[in-house]
Amino acid sequence: MAAPEEIRTLRRTLAAMAKTLRGREQRLVDALAEERALLREVHHRVKNNLQMVGSLLSIQARGARDESEARGLSRAYDRVQLLALVHRGIYSSGAVRALNVDELAADVVRTLLQSRGLQAHSVRFHFSPVHTDADRAAPLSFLMGEAISAALDELDKDGALALFLAQDQESGEVRFAVEPQGPVAGEVSPQSVRLVDAFARQLGAQLGRDGARPSRLWLIVPAAA
Repeated sequence: MAAPEEIRTLRRTLAAMAKTLRGREQRLVDALAEERALLREVHHRVKNNLQMVGSLLSIQARGARDESEARGLSRAYDRVQLLALVHRGIYSSGAVRALNVDELAADVVRTLLQSRGLQAHSVRFHFSPVHTDADRAAPLSFLMGEAISAALDELDKDGALALFLAQDQESGEVRFAVEPQGPVAGEVSPQSVRLVDAFARQLGAQLGRDGARPSRLWLIVPAAA
């Protein structure tokens, strides 16, 4: 049997070890909180800088010398705004692994409609909950934004646009589709086609297009590894 002094020594040792472990745990908690705060600050600053760049592009577009230059600057403005939306989504949620892509996609639609002065009834979207990490949310948002922009550019003033976004709960695959309805009034720019293709490759996604109407497309994005 251990002597009383040995027992007291053991208790003091265990108490000291417990105190050390609590101290280390608290330092880890504090470090994690600081890291999250810094991450939010970075995304907040990036979002603000992107909004400033977007404002400058908008001003340049209004002072453009011809329609082609104005359209190019307006598309650049849209792309900067989309990137700002991604950073705002990360900043407001503090998440990097489970962003609500469906909410982000709805913001993309509203932003593009607003930049073109179109009415909300021009677009019908059917979005169910979709979650992915920040690394995949950015290219996916850009792809959706570029695809929607192309469809709006092509759409007749009396036409409509249907959008679909969903995630398979078992496989985790994300499915996105753009369905323009009505006569064609404009053309899809080759640059938009190349950008959508590039983002699809980055995501490792399957992409299909209507050969007669390139703005009509569907996309299947595999779950993150």
